[in-house]
Amino acid sequence: MDRPKVGVGVFIFNKSLNKFLMSNRKDCNRVALMGGHLERYETICECAQRETLEESNLQIPLQEFREYPTAFNAINKEDKYHYITFFAAAVKPDDQEFQNTEPDKQEDWEWYGEEEFMKVYKEKKLYYSIEFLFKSCNEDFSILIDRIKTLFK
Repeated sequence: MDRPKVGVGVFIFNKSLNKFLMSNRKDCNRVALMGGHLERYETICECAQRETLEESNLQIPLQEFREYPTAFNAINKEDKYHYITFFAAAVKPDDQEFQNTEPDKQEDWEWYGEEEFMKVYKEKKLYYSIEFLFKSCNEDFSILIDRIKTLFK
């Protein structure tokens, strides 16, 4: 039996801008966070740290990652997409620059704030897991940002 996959999406947050990094994925033409599959015996934050390093070359210590308190069962039968997705967040260190280390998989990382995020949401271009998360925030960007900020208090 084919089972759902388990994924982790990672918010790399810029507190001063109230923005986080996202990129357009080349395989599905949807805008997504950093992230990937959870490996066996790996914690959510360990996966987030690993994927962040693999995809952006940001070297953020494990203790700087925070687990988002809710997982989502994201399903899109039309695209044969079924993931249980967890989220984590970390603040981008001021002394590090990010880069796109997987240009074959995604376009360059960009900061997304409310204007950029709402544009891709309305165009139905968000990756499914983040779309489900956003809907749980009553489609209100300020709720999403406040929930992320709360992780760092």
